[in-house]
Amino acid sequence: MRYSRQLIEEQLGAGMRVAVVSTDYHLPRCAMFAASEGLDAVSVGASSAHRAWSRGYIRETAALTRAILPTYGIPILIALACMP
Repeated sequence: MRYSRQLIEEQLGAGMRVAVVSTDYHLPRCAMFAASEGLDAVSVGASSAHRAWSRGYIRETAALTRAILPTYGIPILIALACMP
């Protein structure tokens, strides 16, 4: 997304609304990356075959957890450790 944002700003100017197009199971992570780069983005999902969809959601859950963990993982673990 970082390089896409640079290209968008160079060619279209800053502050443009963009569409992020990917398979439906990639959209949450795509939207997160777009927001982290400051892009005003609309997510558009393409449907996937059932077999690819189920595998994709499992892999995306792991990838999303890995992407979020450095930022939110430690505070969540501390909060869980402090619970009675």
